[in-house]
Parts: sequence; structure tokens; C-alpha cells
Amino acid sequence: MGDARRIIFLFGSGISRPAGMPLGDEITQQVLSGHGAFYYNDHDYGFGPAYGPGKPRPNGFQDEHVWRIVELLKALNAALQDAPRPAGCGGPNYEELFDAAVQVHHAVQCNDPVESRWGGLVARLNSELAHTWPRKPGESRDWDLAWVAQHVMTYIECVVPHLLNRPATRLDHLGWVAKACRDQDLAGVDIFTLNHDTVLEAALRERELGGRATNGFDAGENDLCHWNPGLYHSPEMRVRLVKLHGGVNWFMFRPIQAALPYYMAMPTGKIEMMRKWKGRGGKEFWLVSPRAVFLTGIQTKINEYRNEVFKPLFSLFRDSLSACSDLVVCGYGFRDAGINRELTDWLGASGDRGMVVIHKKPEELAHAISTFGSEDKVRIVEKWVEEVNWVDLKRQIRP
Repeated sequence: MGDARRIIFLFGSGISRPAGMPLGDEITQQVLSGHGAFYYNDHDYGFGPAYGPGKPRPNGFQDEHVWRIVELLKALNAALQDAPRPAGCGGPNYEELFDAAVQVHHAVQCNDPVESRWGGLVARLNSELAHTWPRKPGESRDWDLAWVAQHVMTYIECVVPHLLNRPATRLDHLGWVAKACRDQDLAGVDIFTLNHDTVLEAALRERELGGRATNGFDAGENDLCHWNPGLYHSPEMRVRLVKLHGGVNWFMFRPIQAALPYYMAMPTGKIEMMRKWKGRGGKEFWLVSPRAVFLTGIQTKINEYRNEVFKPLFSLFRDSLSACSDLVVCGYGFRDAGINRELTDWLGASGDRGMVVIHKKPEELAHAISTFGSEDKVRIVEKWVEEVNWVDLKRQIRP
């Protein structure tokens, strides 16, 4: 590969599939079904096999929320299917449903006119779902579209980490990534992932790369590993793992003696709201919310790229891209508009840049790749993630 230089990997959910993690379509089906979900409080939904739409909650009270959420989600799904869709993108996914709930909630709050897209949908939903708003016998309140749309957002933000926060069934399929991280022909490796799960971290830990790799959190003290993005700029870190959309084990904490500021950390134990958590120097914290810090919604999350947690991550992504000429993409279906924009700009900025895409069925990505306008800079490796060999891939990246 010539002189030693850094290389960038961009990973999507496909790399976690062999480890037993669900793909987007499976998460979408779970979101639409409501199976196993129950209302816990206005900030959290719980899960268990005995629960779901029309079933009582663990405390025996009637669940007023989940069946209404599912009714609205199904109506939103039908509306999205009726609307024109880009070629090759399949049916609506849970992120599109989240976006739709955000827009409906906003349209109701702002009283959008019926002539507008979302105002018209609000009128349609209020007509179709009129039977769901009145209070049923034994219920505590009347309902309306804005309230249910708000709960749809909370519900999706709870379902996704619930499905992804599970032990990996295997890690050996990512052995080639670890070999790349150890390759002395490279000056270093930047791994940018859109995944919320912890499969990559576990794979790097298993290969004993912990001391030379960082995920932006410190080694931990007492109950918490504290967020420290400055670690990404340490010269000691050969491997930088950057979760652009957050993670299922990222949470916000606040000092017990103060309401602010909030601190992001990874807890070492089970999440409990009323537990006192100890961090650096024995300082005590409360958990701010049981919901993990991660982004969802195809359009909604783009707006969050500028917030205090994610802005430095995307700044690092752009800086890393601008300094590198080699990018390897695996497990990503090119359905993230914000990421695709970054890739388009990067490919078009220099004639020396090239992208290797690992995918067993390249025809599934042909339309998406054609939109970059630089197909001559894209090389396809027709393999699944578990079939990749680093030595062979290294030859494909650059002669």
C-alpha cells in the first residue's frame, strides 16, 4: 500500500448481523407490532414476553399507551407507503416512522394548514383514528394525536436499544478488522460506525487492542466510564472507534448535589434510576434518564449532528476523511442522507480518493452508489462480512 498512512472504515448494521443483532427491517417489524412492550412512565417503556398491545402492565393496570401507539404507527406506515419513494429503498423503516411522528407532532402543535403535506396528514389521521382518542373504561385520561405522536417517539427510542443491547453470539467474523488495526503498514485506523450496539468494542477487546484503541470513554473508575473525546486526539491511540450515532450503553448523568451540568458516561452495571452512581474520585451521580443517548430518524438525526455530544464526532469524521484517500465501507446500505452527503463531497474533492464497498450482492447497492457521481472511484468486493480476509482486502484497497 506504499507509505504508511491511516485508513478509514465506515460500518453499518450489516457487520453486526452475524453476531445476532437485528437489522433495520427486523427492528421495524418489532416497532410496528408492539409485542412485549408496556408503558412504564412518560420517559420509558419496558419489555417482557407477557406484554403488548391490549395486555395489562406488570402492575396489573390496563396499558392505555401501547395499543394506541401501534395504531398510529400502522397509519403512519400506510401513509409513507402511499407517498412517492426513491428507487431501491424498500418500505418505510423505523427511522422514517420516527421522523413522521416528529412531523405530525409539530404540525399539530403549529396548527399547520390542511393544504400542507403534514397538515393534511394530521386531518387524515384524526379521521382514521378518531376511535382511539376517547378514554376507555378504566383508563386515566383522554387522548389526542399530539400526545400519541410524542409517545411514538419515546417508544421507538426505547425499543431500539432494547433490541440491540444483547450479548454478541460471535465475534470472530470481525477478525479481519482487528488484523487491519494491527497492520504495521498502516499509520493507524479510524473506525466510524453508525451502529448503536457494542459488537465492535467487544471484538476489539477480545483481540487485546484495548490499550491502543479508544472509543472516546476513559478506562472507568468505580461505576462509570466517563466521556472524554480528547482521547481521540491522543498520539498513543492507534485505533479510533467513533460511534457517530451514539450507543445503547451511553447515558446522561448529573451530580447528586446539582441539577446541572449533565455528564455522559457508560455505566458498568445495570441501569437503575434511583441508584447512586460513583464516578471519578468517588463523586456521586444520578442517572438523568433511562433512555440511551443515540440518534434515530433519517432527517431528525441530521439536525442533532450539531448538538454538543455529536458535533465533535462529525467534525472528527470530516477531518479524518479529508486527511485520507482510502475508505472501506461494510454493512452499510447507503440510506443515511447525511452520511451519503459527506461521502459524495469527499469522493468528488480529489481524484486520488477511492472507496471499497464490501457487499455480497452489489446489485442491491447499484442505485445508491450511482448517486455519488464517482462510480469509477468505487470498487466492490463481493463478500459478506464474515468472508472477508484482510490480506486480500488490503490488495483491493490500493495496489
